[in-house]
Amino acid sequence: MNGLISKKPKYRILEVKPNGLTGNKIKVRYYDTEKYQIHESESNWDYITPSIEVLYEKYGYTIEELLIELEKSFPKGKFFIKNYGSTKAKFTQEELQGEKITLQVSQDILKNFKKKANLDKTQFGDIQHYLPDEKSVILWHLGSREDKKNLEFFIDEEHKKQIFIKNSPRRYLARTIKLDDVRLENAKDYIALTFPEINPEHIEQKKTYLQLKLEKKELKLLRNEKYFRIFEYKSKAFASEKEAEEHLEETIKIKQIDKYIDKKIIISERDKKNKINFFVKINSAKSNTKIIEKLSNLGYTENLNQRNKQQISSREQKWDPLDENISSGQLRDFFPTHNCYYPSFSIKYQRNAKEKAFDYFGNGKSDLEIAIDDAYKFYRKNTAVIDIEVIDYDPDEIPSGRIFMAVLRSETENKLYIIKEVWQNDKLKKQIQNKYKKFNGDIIYTEDEIDLIAVMHQDAKKYEYIIGHNYLGYDYKHLAKFNNEKKLDNIVKEQVNQKRKQYKSKRLWTKSKQKSMDSLKYLKSRIDLLKDHKLSTFAGFKKSIEYLEMIDLVKKGSLLSLSKVIDYTFEDGLRTKELMDKLLFNAVIECFAINQDLPRVFNNNPLINFYDSGKREYFMKMNTYRNRHDRSYKKHIEKLNARMSPEEILEELIKDVMQEEGIHNTEIYYPKTIFNAFSEIIENDPLKKMIKDRIEKENNPILKADLISKLSASVHVLVDKAKNYIEVAGHTFGKYVEPEQIYSFLKEKDPEKVTEAFLQEKDFELSRLSWIYGIEYGAKRRKEKYEGVPVEKTIIHFNNLLAEEIQKLKKQPIKGRTKNYLIGNEIDGIKIGNIRALNLTKGGPHKIIGKITEGEYLYDFFGNMKMPNNELIKSLIDKIIFQGNSINVEDIKKILCLDDEEKEKYRHVIRAISGIDPKYLKKEHINSINISKDGNFKMKYKQNKKSHGFDQYNLF
Repeated sequence: MNGLISKKPKYRILEVKPNGLTGNKIKVRYYDTEKYQIHESESNWDYITPSIEVLYEKYGYTIEELLIELEKSFPKGKFFIKNYGSTKAKFTQEELQGEKITLQVSQDILKNFKKKANLDKTQFGDIQHYLPDEKSVILWHLGSREDKKNLEFFIDEEHKKQIFIKNSPRRYLARTIKLDDVRLENAKDYIALTFPEINPEHIEQKKTYLQLKLEKKELKLLRNEKYFRIFEYKSKAFASEKEAEEHLEETIKIKQIDKYIDKKIIISERDKKNKINFFVKINSAKSNTKIIEKLSNLGYTENLNQRNKQQISSREQKWDPLDENISSGQLRDFFPTHNCYYPSFSIKYQRNAKEKAFDYFGNGKSDLEIAIDDAYKFYRKNTAVIDIEVIDYDPDEIPSGRIFMAVLRSETENKLYIIKEVWQNDKLKKQIQNKYKKFNGDIIYTEDEIDLIAVMHQDAKKYEYIIGHNYLGYDYKHLAKFNNEKKLDNIVKEQVNQKRKQYKSKRLWTKSKQKSMDSLKYLKSRIDLLKDHKLSTFAGFKKSIEYLEMIDLVKKGSLLSLSKVIDYTFEDGLRTKELMDKLLFNAVIECFAINQDLPRVFNNNPLINFYDSGKREYFMKMNTYRNRHDRSYKKHIEKLNARMSPEEILEELIKDVMQEEGIHNTEIYYPKTIFNAFSEIIENDPLKKMIKDRIEKENNPILKADLISKLSASVHVLVDKAKNYIEVAGHTFGKYVEPEQIYSFLKEKDPEKVTEAFLQEKDFELSRLSWIYGIEYGAKRRKEKYEGVPVEKTIIHFNNLLAEEIQKLKKQPIKGRTKNYLIGNEIDGIKIGNIRALNLTKGGPHKIIGKITEGEYLYDFFGNMKMPNNELIKSLIDKIIFQGNSINVEDIKKILCLDDEEKEKYRHVIRAISGIDPKYLKKEHINSINISKDGNFKMKYKQNKKSHGFDQYNLF
């Protein structure tokens, strides 16, 4: 096997997923590296359910007692002891004689392994005997998918400390309304008699109500009960979250509301026009008609399901609210996407269980580079670009109108589909055929929109993925609009059914969102260089036809008019394909970094992508899940969004840097400051290092900005964690600190009290946080002992490196900056290109408009600023910045003729363009302008009631 991995593998994994809802069966989808075709195979896998970090002594257990308790609860279970995050030491059998349990576990692994193959690797890594940490361990249970659901084990009497990461099948907590003591006892008896299916052990009496722990089917039994707070009510729609919050406050004020209302949350939904609306959703009882009436007066209605029955819900009890222990995610952890695959071996003996799955080298090229090349070729071959054109649509309602033309383009195909409404008759059809006979593409003539979708679907089925610009927000909605038969009238439904039968398809359009990619979503969350995210802006072409003109041309029905539309649609497909090809390689690198397929990259924010990517590394190092303590997905996302990005952190650290207002012919850079400070972590990670190296080699400013966004997202959380650490210790991140300033126990003068002081203060937690930080992010540990106590300095080290980098940056010749970029000459940063820029230092927080040039590439740059609405100001910016011309006296006169309100509104823009502060200028100053031969002008005016005589200004 070791000999095999030095060569290019014949097969690579596309995805490994569970096969069925129960048991151990899995399906492997993989592709060959010659034709890049997809194959499938089946295998078996023992699913792992890890525990949280078990501090067994804290709960009065020894390891042996804990394992005995587990064996009693789960006599058929397979349990293993793993270390939590400590360096795994290797021990001989003799050294382990005193560790009976550990030796037994290790021997079991060895026996099971030897029965199956004479190889030197298992899914657990090298066969070694590890001595668990004395204070904490991780427990692994191996079994089927059913075991993952039913593994419930608590190590405290209150049943609050569930140690395994899983979701209980009894996860709904149904509450009664508030009851007095007598009615509580009566309610208990009533439930026991009425619902014998509900286990009495799952009925818990609280102070003023009963709480039932139920499965979904048990919850449904309570549908007709009037005193359970399980019935969903939904408020009217609100345009903003703030309005919904205010409405919730109004609801809470209702008298006795607490007695009848349980869960109260704000939810958001998109309507048909893709607009986000906010609602208040509550769980209430039906018993009090007055309360229901008051809720109705506030705009609440019953939340009905598809069968027109009132929706029932309750508080969900989850031990794994973030779905950390989902089967598909675990399989991805052990068998990373695009890793090599050997069909002749069982899934358990594939190359896996390494922290860096692709960190192998051979034949002068790393396995990672070879794998990325393979993935890039695979996605190009198996992806089709789709773009549609629609007639008679309402811009406020998507989808509406009819698809009249569409293009599908791939590595091997270039097809245009056109409906009869456009080509109208056989004569016109023949004329089109003759004109495009030698054209590099095929035109397919269809009867109507339904026929077009059905025919194009047959071609799209050949491809694993579909991609387009605003594809999910527009094209997909049109293509899939006939899938929901309930919304179709009988005539249309009959047409759709005929096409389904003709092509033996379940639906008219079966390509799912999960296999679709949207380049608009991708660009919006990664690139902020340009003024918009239109296809024409990024693909570098001017649209030859606008929508209304296209409709007129279609309705004319002549060969000339239709040719313009056909040429335009073909070009749209070509430009989309060219843009996709440019973005694809960068996207594939991100795909490897996050261990997901390409649609996940295109359709999600890079911050979430890269944060999720760290889950695998944490699991492989720590043997448990990183976010195991999080109890709410919403709070988890809020916590993630609250973390400051490297750009925001740096912006705060250099806010006192001086700038130069005005027009500059200079260079634009992305500062390396934070990347330099955390370079050790970047260099130690093959993917981060690859992104960093490609940034230096890339010339296209757009692709360079894309790569920068990935590297920034990859260090986003780890930089903010270091910031939080320093701030918790009471210091400013990015300013030099000594260990004595962080750890108060170092100030202890009595050597005998050092350890006691270390354990009692927050120093122990700070030390532990820094230790885990180093392990999690692959940093070299910096520590030294003080009176026998280890002083952890890993995060302090990176903070001090950043402090040095900040001081270096502040000495750079910075002329202006936005949130992400700096302008100036020879700044220590990643050069994006040359720029002619207008810097509005005093016009708000760091606003710049400019034109970037880098070799053949030319882009309009808008940093933290939109083009002004005033036509004169807009034309002057275009003339001076984008056309590169000079301002003249006529321009100055036009500025002076603006009314006072406009002058004030664009005061800083005018000052940056002309060097003149318009606040004190009046129209009568026009005649006092004198132009000298050297291109300077003089003007006499009063400022602050003081005459300044003739002041000289330079004409740019």
